[in-house]
Amino acid sequence: LFIANIIESKKIDIFIKSALEIYKKKDFFFLIIGKDKHKIYKKIFLNFKNEKFKKNIFYLNYSYNIKFWLQNSDILLVPAIHEGHNRTIVESMLAKLPVIASNSGGHKETIINEKNGWLFTPNNYMELAKKTLNFFKLSKLKKEEIKKQAYITASTKFSPEKNKKKIEFLYKNM
Repeated sequence: LFIANIIESKKIDIFIKSALEIYKKKDFFFLIIGKDKHKIYKKIFLNFKNEKFKKNIFYLNYSYNIKFWLQNSDILLVPAIHEGHNRTIVESMLAKLPVIASNSGGHKETIINEKNGWLFTPNNYMELAKKTLNFFKLSKLKKEEIKKQAYITASTKFSPEKNKKKIEFLYKNM
């Protein structure tokens, strides 16, 4: 699963290149959700010659029910770089959906590598593919532990109540 407005920094190209590498090893389906105002996805997608692979990629311009997709996907891949705090990662963790994200920007503040998710070298689509395939090789117990840790991190570190208290503290001390 890939969820983001499709702009250069979201690195849809890395997601698709990685998806192709994953597809070469396993016949998975890939879902992309996000507005493509600049036709970036369309340009990248048209360059792929593998028609069989293209049939395994599904693109939704927009979805009002992101929670549905988070609950019905196996993993979220976030190749974006130079991001601030990524709400989609937190929402995924709250939905107990494992996340693999680039080791860039705010992702490093949310994901503890191999504890509550995985980080990969930015722009390295082969590493992203390898980590994704490795995820599917994990035991059910290990997957559940990662999901549990992700949920604990998101629900404690990024809870609305905790954020409310931080904001109140800032206002009171201004």
